[in-house]
Amino acid sequence: MAGAVLPAAVTLGAGMRLGAGTTLRTPVAVAALIWPKAVALPVEMTVAAPIQLARGSLIPSMTWIELPGNQPVNLRPVVNGVQGRNWAVAPMLGAGALSWGLHLVAGADLGSADRRALNPASAGAIKLADTHAVKGFVAAESIGGIKLLYRSGNGLNDAFDPRGIDPFIATSSDARSGITLVPGDSAVYLETSGDLVLGGVGDPGRSQTPNQSAFSVGGMNYPGGGVNWFTLWTDHTAINLISAGGNLTPTTSSSEIPYRNSDHNAADGSITYPSILRVAALGGNIYYGVNALSYMRNDPNIVPAFVTLAPSTHGALEMLAADSIYAGQYSFNMSGSGVALPTPFNPAFIGSGAGFPVIKVSNTLPGTTPLALFAFGPNSAVIGISRDPNADAIRFYAREGDIVGLSTGETLISSSVEARFGTTPQPPSWCARAAISSARALRPA
Repeated sequence: MAGAVLPAAVTLGAGMRLGAGTTLRTPVAVAALIWPKAVALPVEMTVAAPIQLARGSLIPSMTWIELPGNQPVNLRPVVNGVQGRNWAVAPMLGAGALSWGLHLVAGADLGSADRRALNPASAGAIKLADTHAVKGFVAAESIGGIKLLYRSGNGLNDAFDPRGIDPFIATSSDARSGITLVPGDSAVYLETSGDLVLGGVGDPGRSQTPNQSAFSVGGMNYPGGGVNWFTLWTDHTAINLISAGGNLTPTTSSSEIPYRNSDHNAADGSITYPSILRVAALGGNIYYGVNALSYMRNDPNIVPAFVTLAPSTHGALEMLAADSIYAGQYSFNMSGSGVALPTPFNPAFIGSGAGFPVIKVSNTLPGTTPLALFAFGPNSAVIGISRDPNADAIRFYAREGDIVGLSTGETLISSSVEARFGTTPQPPSWCARAAISSARALRPA
């Protein structure tokens, strides 16, 4: 019985169970047992004998492994006297290959900063997309700043809120100075006690580079004009934003895109984020779209690039505000495409030749813009992804306030002419956007 005090020692027989939440007052010796799968250990435990993990075994995230004598955990084998052979590069390049590119990112150790790491027999070591990559935690008083704007006419009214002006409620803001995250195969956590502004998210293998690669095709050598890229995001890549006592803006990427001087990428017509995005303003509001970016209010004809999460069988899109969500009709979407994405083992490539803007060779879908995530097929549910039936639904919650101007899902119509071999590639001009679903939740005034 819960709460009962045993007057004497008791021996538990095989198959007996203690009720959930039972507290043991003294240490208990446990004989050999099988611990149930996916059940967290309640206390720190030390194994009495070595445990052999089979090749390919998955160690759950956040597991702390400490070997006797504080010995390191060797996750990379030594082959021919070289640890961490550069398998990520070898399958991409054949002997004598003339075109290649590489970013030293995602799970790389300090030795990989030396370019000699590209030589598999060198002393450098690098491993891309390491499934045991360190997760990033950043805690700060504030990241960026959000200036609150109160409704007072003169263009500051919220066009998506039909109620009268309340001079004491800031329904818009001006979000500035957010940071850009460039994760590989890892989860990133940003936690602040005050305001939090995320400028955007970049993909290490799809970043802007100042130079292009040389390549050869059909017996012709071209000194430049080759662009190759791949994504380092996986199903594990996640962005988690938490503001404990301030307001939060999850993106200002659309204000960066026209300048093309950052890692923000809209080559697919939408700004791409990893497949998992969780946003929580535990003590304030969430502002984005026209409710966070003043340039959208100044020009009503602007059609910004929205945010699309990379496809995944168990991706997540969640937003929680203690007060209100002011979405400004700016759409966060989850891709339902099941097409293959460019990876380090199967990168995308377009070669047009330096100074010759005509495609000479490509392995991408015709009309693809360089650095596109969906290089081998359309971002469309026509080739759908089999989403896990246990995956979380898309969630938008405003605990005490309103959800105003919410939009999720979109249809993109491109006015560009498909670029085929021997033609000049034209970047897509996204001339129309339509929200598939829109919601407005308003409390009675």
